Amino acid sequence: MAFEEGKQIDVNAANQELQGIMDVASSVTSPEYNTAKSQLNTTIGRIRTFLGDQSADHYNDMIESYNRFIGSMNRLDINKLDK
Repeated sequence: MAFEEGKQIDVNAANQELQGIMDVASSVTSPEYNTAKSQLNTTIGRIRTFLGDQSADHYNDMIESYNRFIGSMNRLDINKLDK
C-alpha cells in the first residue's frame, strides 16, 4: 500500500480508537504479552506522529512499526496469556 498524500484523515476519531486500543492492551497483565505491548506502544506513537505530520517518512515509519507489532503478536503463545 502506498502513501496517498493529501488524503483527509479524521485525527480525532483516529486518536479515540488508539486510546481504546491502549486501554484494552493495558488490561493484559501476562508477562508473555510484554514485548507485544511495548511494540504496540511504539506503533501507536508512530501513528500519532504520522497523524501530526502526514509525510511519507512518517507513513513508512508507522507501517514498519505496525509490521513489527504484528510479528510480535504472531510469536505470542496465546495459551500463556491467561496464566
